[in-house]
Amino acid sequence: MLLRKLADPDVPEEELKPYIETRPTDRIAMAPALLPNENVTFNEPESVNARARGNWVLGTLNAAYRNRRLSLFNQRVAAKDPRPIILAEGDSWFEYPLFIKDTIDHLTSNYTIFCMSGAGDELGQMVDAMEFVDIWRNLRDERKLNVRAMLFSAGGNDIVGDEFGKFLRPFANGQAAKDCLDVNAWKAKLATLLDGYGRVFKAVRKLDPSLPILVHAYDYANPLPSQGLQIPPRDGWLGEPMRKRGYADGPLQREIVKVLLEEVNVAFKSFEGKFPGVHFVDNRGIVKGRWFDELHPTDDGFLDVAANFRATLRKLGIK
Repeated sequence: MLLRKLADPDVPEEELKPYIETRPTDRIAMAPALLPNENVTFNEPESVNARARGNWVLGTLNAAYRNRRLSLFNQRVAAKDPRPIILAEGDSWFEYPLFIKDTIDHLTSNYTIFCMSGAGDELGQMVDAMEFVDIWRNLRDERKLNVRAMLFSAGGNDIVGDEFGKFLRPFANGQAAKDCLDVNAWKAKLATLLDGYGRVFKAVRKLDPSLPILVHAYDYANPLPSQGLQIPPRDGWLGEPMRKRGYADGPLQREIVKVLLEEVNVAFKSFEGKFPGVHFVDNRGIVKGRWFDELHPTDDGFLDVAANFRATLRKLGIK
């Protein structure tokens, strides 16, 4: 019942929330650990097995949620819906199951989106899989569909949580935020991210020399004090690793995150001059305090993130 409901785009998301719970002590990269609610009885073997698999169920629910979006995509294609077709590959800013209306949820009213994204997906996984290559070829060559653009969101899962602590020097009084970063560790990670993006761009260009690719690098995220094991988890990705390195909750934590994400944004914006057809969507300052947790905007925050992507698409004549 659960997985069937998740995969059915005609079932409202509000109806699905009672079937899902999270483990507040666990986080998987930029996503909470999701699993079927233990207070709800499930009869079908798939949901029972999902419960037994514990944290691994995030993959199961990601797949079910992807199937939900795929069903909507196929319905629109079958109906010859005139909305432009877009490919989307990314992380939880493009797919945050159930609890938030994410970027793709908001864009779906204007575009028919084939979304490959998954909460918790790292850039390295996307680069190794290059899943969009086969999907795009199928859409173009087998189904004769005209893909108008590709949206790409990746890198956040590669730098948060325990990984984030590796980029920090131990706390020392009087340090400015920029001096708190372990320069060598951070530069090595940033170089890995830039290389991964470059490999994606080159793979896209082999398929299509001119397809617009829209990328972004997040807004300045929101480190929080411990939130007392709220469900779904509100913290654990930023504030916690900084506290472990001796940085108390407060302004310095926020400044450290801002310094790091400013470097990511500047680096990703430089793609525009290095790779033809790449367009940087600048989401800095968009959320304006409307954070659902440390890393993800609220519905209204994501609404404005989606508006940023939509504005860029419209400038490209995709509307």
